[in-house]
Amino acid sequence: MVGELKVLLRMRLDFIRRFYDKGAEPFGSTILRIENHDPPFDVWDGDPECAEEPFGDEWMDAYDSIATLGACCLCLAHDTLKQFLEDFIRASGQTPPAGKGPWTERYKDFFKSEYNVDWSAGPVDLKGLEELALARNELQHGGTLAANYVLQGRDHERRVASRFVERTPPGDSVSVKKQNLIAAIEFVDGLCEYLISNCNAEIGCSGIGKRKTGQPRKNGQPDENRSENLKTGQSD
Repeated sequence: MVGELKVLLRMRLDFIRRFYDKGAEPFGSTILRIENHDPPFDVWDGDPECAEEPFGDEWMDAYDSIATLGACCLCLAHDTLKQFLEDFIRASGQTPPAGKGPWTERYKDFFKSEYNVDWSAGPVDLKGLEELALARNELQHGGTLAANYVLQGRDHERRVASRFVERTPPGDSVSVKKQNLIAAIEFVDGLCEYLISNCNAEIGCSGIGKRKTGQPRKNGQPDENRSENLKTGQSD
């Protein structure tokens, strides 16, 4: 089951990369043709006295399209991580943690208590996790009808200096450039690979679907006998 989850994870992350590249290509091409004055943007039939840049609306439309695509892909990367964690936990016979507050903190605590795996000991910088979660929340819940961009919220600004924030005239906005999207995808891949490797070492492939050593029984008391049995090589 763990191997299957790993394959599905990689398939989803590869899809997000391809989706962004193929989706952004025509808009990027439009921007280049405008900036290079290539047809059909080589002849401006507007008001020559106008102070605006020729084809400025077309350029901005293409720019906003790429930005919107990046935002969608970042949300997909975020949801891929959370779906992977949920499926992994269920595969081990447990229930994903619920409660108030950031889901990232709940899941970090859950993996530490249930699998003895410390996320901060892994090869990826957990600042990337906070950046990903906060940017996704801003993109999903922020913004106004009057603009195609989403300004950074106060909580986001207070908690982390994010790679997904761009200085803009109206204020700092949440922006997902290609290089930062790829960094987020690689973060998700690296974190999940670390969890797979270390959880396998902790519970073993054969442990998927079984109750972890020392996990409370239904009456809330730890299974001390099972822990001792495992230490001496005996089974339940």
